[in-house]
Amino acid sequence: MKIADLPLDDRPREKAYALGIASLTDAELLALILGKGSPGHSALEIAYALLHDFGSLSSIAEIRMETLCAYPGVKQVKALRFEAVFEIAKRIRGKRGGQSAYRPDEIASVFAKEAGEVETLFLLSLDGMGKVKTQQRIGVGGDDLLLAKPKDILAKMIQSKYKRFVLVHTHPSGNALPSKEDLAFTSKLREESLSLGFRLVDHLVVADGNYYSFTENGLL
Repeated sequence: MKIADLPLDDRPREKAYALGIASLTDAELLALILGKGSPGHSALEIAYALLHDFGSLSSIAEIRMETLCAYPGVKQVKALRFEAVFEIAKRIRGKRGGQSAYRPDEIASVFAKEAGEVETLFLLSLDGMGKVKTQQRIGVGGDDLLLAKPKDILAKMIQSKYKRFVLVHTHPSGNALPSKEDLAFTSKLREESLSLGFRLVDHLVVADGNYYSFTENGLL
């Protein structure tokens, strides 16, 4: 159904004029950003589809432009408009001291049991609120050895729907301090991630009963 066919009180723009922008639902706000739909799909229907597929505005804020462009009526210009709106929201939240749901200590406690005899690397993708959305093991090696390369990790992120991610790296030695190789690997990955529009939120080195967070130690 076209938005023009809806009663005036149910049209996002008219509703915002009459009752204020805060009166709009998440779908109605997205419809306003979209502006227009496509043949056979109103802006509101596209908005509902996005919320159905990703669950929340915070998750939509983290999906990649290519993913947005796969939806009817969402071309690069509209996808860029989405990214601009969400980036403004992030910057405002940051200046107000808003905090992400991401907690290094909580993630480390979950992976502590994985710190066995073999060094292992895990990739976690995060939504806009810092919640873990996907998890996969991407590298297994020996003591203080990373077999995965930045390009391998970014290839997996390109296949995902999200732009933020965390590495969790277990040290079977029991020492959570990163090695020189860990530091160089993380620095290179951060640079390559930014060049492709991704953000490495943290690299956690988890050992027996303790962890090291690159972000908490000012390295990311």
